[in-house]
Amino acid sequence: MLQDWFPLILICMYFVALLIHEYGHACAGRLVGAGMSGIYIGAGKPVISIGHVHWSPRQFWLGRYAYKNDQLTWRQRFFVSSGGILANLVTGLVIWALAFMYPDWIAGPVTSAFVTMSMIFVISNLIPRTLGHGLKSDGWNLRELWLSRPVNK
Repeated sequence: MLQDWFPLILICMYFVALLIHEYGHACAGRLVGAGMSGIYIGAGKPVISIGHVHWSPRQFWLGRYAYKNDQLTWRQRFFVSSGGILANLVTGLVIWALAFMYPDWIAGPVTSAFVTMSMIFVISNLIPRTLGHGLKSDGWNLRELWLSRPVNK
């Protein structure tokens, strides 16, 4: 019965994975001392703001994390850029492991949808591409950072 709802559950898990992804950037930024300007879901002027999360209905599938401190070292910027990918990877693997260890308790369409969407986020965010409104994927940012890394000679 619940399996019939899997496509809708998968769409809902997209937004859960998106928030986890952006909070992954925020946590990484916090760890390196970057002050958070906000987490933005969608493009354009926010319609709804709850705390530091701002939502706009235009291009609602996009998310970005904005931070204040631009005096970060190369390694700190690399860590902040990869924070979202790491958050999706870790949460997806933890939920998958729990579903594997306790199949009667946690396994099901919701768990499958969450793990699937988390891994889709990991893979798709590693691809260097432009998203929209000049936003670049984490893969693009990581690629640019890697190419501009300080080289010890």
